[in-house]
Amino acid sequence: MKPKHYLIVVIAISVLSAGGLSPGRSAEKGAAEIKTRSPAVVWSGAHSAIEGPAYMRITSKRQWRDLWLRHSRINLKNYDELHNFPCIPTVDFNRFMVIAVFVGKRNCTQGIRVRSVIEDAKLLRVRFSVQFYAHFREDITSPYGILVLPRVSKSVIVEEMGANGAKGKPTWHRKQEFPPLKKK
Repeated sequence: MKPKHYLIVVIAISVLSAGGLSPGRSAEKGAAEIKTRSPAVVWSGAHSAIEGPAYMRITSKRQWRDLWLRHSRINLKNYDELHNFPCIPTVDFNRFMVIAVFVGKRNCTQGIRVRSVIEDAKLLRVRFSVQFYAHFREDITSPYGILVLPRVSKSVIVEEMGANGAKGKPTWHRKQEFPPLKKK
């Protein structure tokens, strides 16, 4: 490549990546912006007291308390709210919300793995997989994942990863769709 052509290519790449087209940006004006989100906190494990499939969007302190006590197998009568005993983690529901995933009884699991949290103009999509392990005997568990995410008022869809499809890409099974939050 001639030095003159090389310089033009370098300038073009610099201009495109500085303000024009770069990975993660759309070439079309008005295209929906897609954001990848990371949970602020994730609790995941193999043993929840919530043993049936359940998917929840928690947006208040009261809902959070009830969920945490139920998940931890603690009767509300045995909870001391003044001293927060046994301890319930604090969540700022003005800034955050909780998405709770309980997949029901499964064999040989370690918990839930968050695969992605993607937000666009219309909704927030949470994708997860159940983490299995090989074991020579039956080991019934009740895996869960509790995610603290930035609060959004839009719809939330929760999907579980299934088997890989024909082209080697995973299939996603919709488990729950939460409608947009009502404005106060």
